[in-house]
Amino acid sequence: MFKSKPNFHRSYLQLTLVISTFAVLLAHALGIFLDFYVKFQSYDSLVHFVGGFWVAIIGFWVLKNPSFRETVFFVFLIGIIWEFFEFTVGQISIYLYDIPINLQPSLGDSVLDIIFDVLGSLAAIFYSRSIKDSMN
Repeated sequence: MFKSKPNFHRSYLQLTLVISTFAVLLAHALGIFLDFYVKFQSYDSLVHFVGGFWVAIIGFWVLKNPSFRETVFFVFLIGIIWEFFEFTVGQISIYLYDIPINLQPSLGDSVLDIIFDVLGSLAAIFYSRSIKDSMN
């Protein structure tokens, strides 16, 4: 008859997952098609922050009530995998097509990307806990 509180929290997470998915896709599309990654120096960090938030929400959904440490580790791991993906795409584009795609300007950029991924996860943790607190 009435939804229980955990289901209510889960429905908020589901809505947040949908909205944050569109936010990540839109941010990345703007970066690529309108050259925001080139025009705005900090745009990549903003996209990684939003992406970290999004991955944390996915973690909440998949892992079902993960701890603080599990959430941050999940986002950290996905961030590292993403950086390896960027590196691999850049190397393959040079090897196969002789086209240098500079997805990783430096090691410092990769580290900064991961830091913003984790900061996004912290924002998602704060958001999720504030929803839980408002239900009590």
